[in-house]
Amino acid sequence: MFFEKIFFYCMAFLCFSRLGEAFAGGGKDLNSEVAGGFSPVVEGKFKEPCFSADSIVINEDNDHFFKGKPEDMTEKGLRDYISNFSGGKITHIFMCPNGQRTSYKSNVHEPIWECAPDAPHRNIWCDNCKRLYDAGIDPYSVWIDECRKQKISPWITVRMNDVHFITIPGYFRTMDYWRKHPELWRVPYKDLGKGGAWTDFAFNYAKKEVRDFQFSLIKELFERYDFDGIELDWMRFCAHLTPGKGMEESKFLTEFVGDVKRLAQCWEKKRGHPIKISVRVPATIETSKYLGMDAVEWARLGYVDLIVPSCFFETADFDIPSGEWRKSVADSGGRAQVAPATDNGVCAYPGKARSPLDWALLNGWASNSYARGAEFLYIFNLPYNPELLALVAKNGLSREDVAGRSRRHPITYRDFLECKSRQDKKIALPKYSPCQFDVFVGDRAPMNASVGVVLGFDKENAEENLPNVFLNGRKAVSAQRAELPLVNYGSSKSAVRFVFPTDSLSAGLNRISVESDTPEKIVWVEIFVDAG
Repeated sequence: MFFEKIFFYCMAFLCFSRLGEAFAGGGKDLNSEVAGGFSPVVEGKFKEPCFSADSIVINEDNDHFFKGKPEDMTEKGLRDYISNFSGGKITHIFMCPNGQRTSYKSNVHEPIWECAPDAPHRNIWCDNCKRLYDAGIDPYSVWIDECRKQKISPWITVRMNDVHFITIPGYFRTMDYWRKHPELWRVPYKDLGKGGAWTDFAFNYAKKEVRDFQFSLIKELFERYDFDGIELDWMRFCAHLTPGKGMEESKFLTEFVGDVKRLAQCWEKKRGHPIKISVRVPATIETSKYLGMDAVEWARLGYVDLIVPSCFFETADFDIPSGEWRKSVADSGGRAQVAPATDNGVCAYPGKARSPLDWALLNGWASNSYARGAEFLYIFNLPYNPELLALVAKNGLSREDVAGRSRRHPITYRDFLECKSRQDKKIALPKYSPCQFDVFVGDRAPMNASVGVVLGFDKENAEENLPNVFLNGRKAVSAQRAELPLVNYGSSKSAVRFVFPTDSLSAGLNRISVESDTPEKIVWVEIFVDAG
């Protein structure tokens, strides 16, 4: 027993010593070079998966709760908030403590309430976080404890490069450190007063100073909180390296993720339980790799346990190729799981109005996701829709349940801020008739369901002069004005619902054909399944 203890303390000392060398600049980097890349992490690479097929992950962002009532900024208010997620269906909460500034009193980054008192758009978020701090309450410690009491797995998710409204001079979220170091921006010293793309002003991870600064927050979070896992959210805001050099400089992100993995391994020993790592990245392997987020390589090296291919914000992506991600990970020898993510709205094409996610849309997205290879599901920004959150918490989104529910399957697009090609955005709308659309619907509709197509038009009263619409070669048996408010159809000027026999709809891909004597501009397309 004595020699076992000596061995344990020696190994722990060695582990933390190597971390200290790497992040203080002393000694050789943790990612010792091997032929073709970085050294894989062997320990922990082949552990059992931590998510099951019925898992549901909800992302609680950095400011949602803190924009609530001041009287709720108490330990009781924090614990009561977690009850919104209880019910047995939501299995994991990924809670975000930062979005440029932190929502707790960080010692290495700047807390939200320490922005200038007259900073543009400063709001109750700052004041409520300060209320909690003054009361000696750490919201994330309380939430982690309450999650475990309610048998929900608590994770921390870190926004790796948030740039919300960063072009507003003096904006309350932006950090003094960022303002003082324009040489660390992706486009160094760009004139902030002239505006431009937010991502031009993001930190550049090709700079060691940036990696050190961002890693200091990761390190603090490990020291401060006992979580089940940590997510590196690279989707806030997608662009992390020198413009146009994502693939060339991807090694810097790979190095960073590897460092986080090794830090997690050290803390696993101290906490006495596994600490998993998730990464949220663009929806396709191609664009993720193009932008330097080589998540398949991270999985091959054993750095990550979960890959979350995701939309950005404007629209849910109903065609995330999770199966391709899983195959690429398996072919690489990695063991990471794959769960696609959606945001809380849908949009037909860039510049079109965003429609709110509803229960039928969410079930349609879930059905598509399972059929495309999802192992389980991840939902971003859902707490902003408490009614929808309650439905998820109560009813869940298992594949079997979703297949029997009413659902909507609209055409959307890929809303990456940057991508390799326009084709990767999958922009199909608007389009003038006569025309065709291919729409994926996941599993087959129940036999007693009503099925059909909704078309949104760029003119009022489109039902007065209808085109002929076919689903997989079969003509619609009836047509009428769509029942939902037009905001639910991308704010089309009019929308028409075409009904077909149930057996017209196939599982997977379906072809919609629109025939008309005069061209009609179509701005919204969906297939619906009405389970009654």
